[in-house]
This record gives sequence, C-alpha cells and structure tokens, in this order.
Amino acid sequence: MTATDPPDQRPGQVHIDWSTAEVRDRSLKVALTDAQSKDWRERLDAVLRRLEQPGHSWGQVRVSKRYLKVADVPAGHEAELRHLLDAAVQQTNADLAGEAPAPEDKVSEIDQRMTDAFRAEAQSPPEP
Repeated sequence: MTATDPPDQRPGQVHIDWSTAEVRDRSLKVALTDAQSKDWRERLDAVLRRLEQPGHSWGQVRVSKRYLKVADVPAGHEAELRHLLDAAVQQTNADLAGEAPAPEDKVSEIDQRMTDAFRAEAQSPPEP
C-alpha cells in the first residue's frame, strides 16, 4: 500500500491500480487489480450511475474485465474523477462482499433431518 492508496484496501477485493493510469487524447485508462466477473462489472456500472452528478465534467465511464476507461477528461478534474472511481469500486466491493454463492450440493431429506438432529445435540449443554 502506498500513501496515495485509499486506506481501506483489503486483500481479495478489487482496487484501481492508479500506477497504471494513462491519459491519451483526454481519455483515461487505468487497470483494475484483477480481471472482474460480469456481475461485478454490472454492479460497478449501476453504482457509477448512482454516484454521477448531472453535468459532471467528463465523458462516459466504461468498465471492462481489467480496465476502467473514461472519455473526455478535462484538465483540473483529476482528483474529483479519481474520488468518484475509488468510491464506486469501494461501494461495489461492499455490495458484493456479503453475497455467498448458493450451495450446489443437494442434501436428501433424511440426511438433512439427521444433520439437524446431530447439530441440535451440540447446542444443548450436557446434563451433569
């Protein structure tokens, strides 16, 4: 972590690698720390739509598996845009952190009843 990184970066979460930022013809391209799933990218798009203010100074933000690209970035708005992108990534990480994949292993009814019986005993303190 560097002094310019957000203080809440945690391993296993997506972050923007600002050391890769490059502007060409007023278009910003910056890498994400890992390739992202379609669900993560769609969530980030939704968060960006919520956070963007009418009349903001830059063009469309595009999200790909490994990069964020922003068109028409005007000089003097770097800090504002960086803050927006960092906040959107942080919110996306928070939104998806609690989502666990559904279990794929189907348990028979009898196995589930037996499992519940064993677990019920674990919850009751033993008789003295």
